[in-house]
Amino acid sequence: MRRVWLPPENNDEQHRQLDLFIWGDALEAAKEAGKRKIFQAISEGAFEIMSITDLTKSGLPVIEAVRRHDPAIAKMQAWMKWLLEDEPYRHAAEAVLRGTALSWDKTRQLIWQRDGGVCQVCGDAIDWQYYECGHIIDRVVGGSDRLSNLVCMCIVCNRLKPLTETRAEYIAWVMKGGPLKDISARILTGIPSASRPPRASPVRVTDKLLLYNGF
Repeated sequence: MRRVWLPPENNDEQHRQLDLFIWGDALEAAKEAGKRKIFQAISEGAFEIMSITDLTKSGLPVIEAVRRHDPAIAKMQAWMKWLLEDEPYRHAAEAVLRGTALSWDKTRQLIWQRDGGVCQVCGDAIDWQYYECGHIIDRVVGGSDRLSNLVCMCIVCNRLKPLTETRAEYIAWVMKGGPLKDISARILTGIPSASRPPRASPVRVTDKLLLYNGF
């Protein structure tokens, strides 16, 4: 019986750590930008707040000096908090929502490297131009883009993959050999699929594409 390989569940922890690492980079970059804005404002005299002593020396009563001084300090502290805390976290959160925490291109590269550039359905070695990142549980039924739900597939297997709502359905489909495996084995190699080598040359995907396109 054919063994179907599935990504380990701890791949999601790796994905989470990568998200946090890249999110952390976005956060630190925003904090540094906030510090630069504060230093620029200080150098331009934006925070020239008279002390209570200077205010009383100017003739103001102590109570009035405090009334003017404290709100100015509070306003400055709130502005600095916004630049160094609120704004950086907002910026980092927006980066995650835009999908820049772990981009799809980076995710595809990770799957390619993890699976060794081999289609996990038909077993063929594939060139990058014929590689697609396939979902075990399809996105339209709630499947995620996490590493544990993605496998390396050749373009033919991925394009002809049926809708799979569970891992069990995906396993059952792969156990049957995936699309065009039997017909491609018989037509292109003249040998039964059961005796085919587990990994063919990259050019085999090109041959399967001809079948897929009806040539």
